[in-house]
Amino acid sequence: MVGYSYAACVDNGGGSWTASVDLASVQSCVTQAARGDTVNISAGSATWNSVLTIDKAITLKGAGSGSTIITSGHDHTSLSSRSPAYYMIYYNPSSIASDTNETLRITGFTFDMDNRSSGIYIRNISNTPLNKLVIDNNILDHCWDGNDSTWTAVSCILTYGAVYGVIHSNTIKGWPHIETMGRDANAYTSTANNYTHGTANALYFEDNLIWSPATSTSYPTQHTDASWWIDLDAGAWAVWRYNTFRTDRTYSSHGMTYIPHHGSSVNYASKGGEFYGNYINHTPGTATNVRLFGIRGGKSLIYFNKINAVTAIGEYLYYSTATADTDNVCGSGTLRSGLEYCAEDGQPQDVWRSAWWNNRYGTSGNNTLINGSQGYGGGTLRANIDYFKPNSNCTSSACSSGVGCGAAAPTGSCTTGVMYWKTDDSCTSIEDGKYGQNPTTPLSGTLYRCNSTNNWGIYYIPYTYPHPYREDVPEDTTAPAISNRVPAQGAEQACTVESPYNTQSINVGFVVNDQTQGSVVCYVDTTSRANYAALAAAGTLMTLDGTAASATIANQTCGLQTTVYYACTDGTNDNDVASWTFPIATGNDTTAPTVTNVTQASQSCCGILLRVSTDEPSTCRYCQYDGDACTSATTWANRTPFSVTGGDTVHHSTSVSQAESTAQKYEVLCQDTQENESSNLELTVTTDASKTVSGIDIGSGNLTINIGTGSLTINIITSP
Repeated sequence: MVGYSYAACVDNGGGSWTASVDLASVQSCVTQAARGDTVNISAGSATWNSVLTIDKAITLKGAGSGSTIITSGHDHTSLSSRSPAYYMIYYNPSSIASDTNETLRITGFTFDMDNRSSGIYIRNISNTPLNKLVIDNNILDHCWDGNDSTWTAVSCILTYGAVYGVIHSNTIKGWPHIETMGRDANAYTSTANNYTHGTANALYFEDNLIWSPATSTSYPTQHTDASWWIDLDAGAWAVWRYNTFRTDRTYSSHGMTYIPHHGSSVNYASKGGEFYGNYINHTPGTATNVRLFGIRGGKSLIYFNKINAVTAIGEYLYYSTATADTDNVCGSGTLRSGLEYCAEDGQPQDVWRSAWWNNRYGTSGNNTLINGSQGYGGGTLRANIDYFKPNSNCTSSACSSGVGCGAAAPTGSCTTGVMYWKTDDSCTSIEDGKYGQNPTTPLSGTLYRCNSTNNWGIYYIPYTYPHPYREDVPEDTTAPAISNRVPAQGAEQACTVESPYNTQSINVGFVVNDQTQGSVVCYVDTTSRANYAALAAAGTLMTLDGTAASATIANQTCGLQTTVYYACTDGTNDNDVASWTFPIATGNDTTAPTVTNVTQASQSCCGILLRVSTDEPSTCRYCQYDGDACTSATTWANRTPFSVTGGDTVHHSTSVSQAESTAQKYEVLCQDTQENESSNLELTVTTDASKTVSGIDIGSGNLTINIGTGSLTINIITSP
């Protein structure tokens, strides 16, 4: 009932609850709330001595990170376990089928771990994903390493299993360990858990501040070789973009920024991810060994990250795993030494199809390019198969290794596997406003991959930024906006094809803009369709390169008008089908058709059949010799048309009367659609004598002749 209160939990009605800041009141509201409800937590401070448990997708909303402040009262001097009891918040759904498309949101808090507990744990043990996790606008303070100098399990944020959504606009401070963890073998043996770059099916970290303050009693650490640990493992993947990593610690080595982890005898490897547009800022500016990435498993794309430090590195490493034998070939091509698990879905545990480009370090100017180097594992990983380095010699006109970058889409020669980033952004620097939290002009581009020799195709386009699940992004209620159609309305297109048949392929396209650009799909057709769904079912899928949509429509007849029907969707809002029209010029065909005689030379009188074929659509006409030539019908226009024209089948025939026992000559002229005229083709047809039938004695009774459908003609010829 509205107004009902238990502890300090109030049911406001309409799916809204209000709790005071103490754990008992919050837990009471969370327990009573229905899936999809919002539990509002009042301003104030409290210490939580145990974990808040959530078993359904709800919104847990504080009064603001500066107003609702929760401090951990857990009594732990060291931690090395992922036990839910060690966390401040633990989500474990009672029905993931019910939660899969509901929003689970945690927003508006300070969670102070006080160097004594872990932070937020989101757990999903099902192959059915939790699609809409949102953790935003919080402060997670005094993250710590569990007072353990080894790489421990203590996490500020831990997600386990198929968890997608966005974690954004948070400040995560201390010694942050943020772990994205899959379900080990289950992540590899189920194709439902395949990873594809640039889709909504990932956990996105964006616009966060990851802050490692100077070492002190308030911010202690047992690590002097890293300021944080961004960890992906056990079959998981994630996308880190437009975050600021700040370290005030003075030691020179700062590793473990982006670590898709390797497999081992216990764990399975990460499937990879994306890491782009991030800013790693060593505030003293003296660090000489900042590791941007240390990829140990899966496929990753790492680009346009900037590091404020004297030097920085990127590493790719190979670790053999011990979870299966070597009887299978992995997706990257060959077996590895040692034991290795190869997935049924073709996504191996080792590093494969990973690429990085235009990542830079330095304290001023355009900075220095991070080229990347082989770490542990010797030469096992193979260049241009498993990994692709930046290569300034890889251009849009020719690329034989690595990853290129430039403004033009690649169309030239290429070696299978190489990649090319097509962008209007600079490829020799990382411009201000394109990296770190809340970029004013986010990166834009399309990654092409050479699918086979000299055959480029679009491989990856970054997913929509800001992420559509963010509350600070207005709800998208508008269909994609389409402009700048090419060719323009009424703009005549050339007909450059002489044969066959004077038909032309026309490249069409337009600019499409939408709030959720990464979700846009467009189709075109030359037949009118009732709506977007019908167009998508029968039309041609357009290629999207940023905001540019393009397609090729084939077999458009020269000399006629072409109408193109088009529509797009952003997954929520569809365009109505619209169209535009343009003419195609008369073709440039100057070649006369070739005419071939296929008429039977000897035929029965007295109705014969003239037959010819042409090598292109044509109109054929004939004349009958009156003497030694066609004296009265010398031109094509003056002659008799063939009665049947086969169109694209290019066979032509007509019936002509010819007397018995005669040899008659005919001449045929044909013109194609461009009025190119053939030379005269002479035909001669000889007819046989007429036939007589006599002596039919039917006796008494009737004579019945059954001819089926049609008509029967009987000619009675009297003898002289």
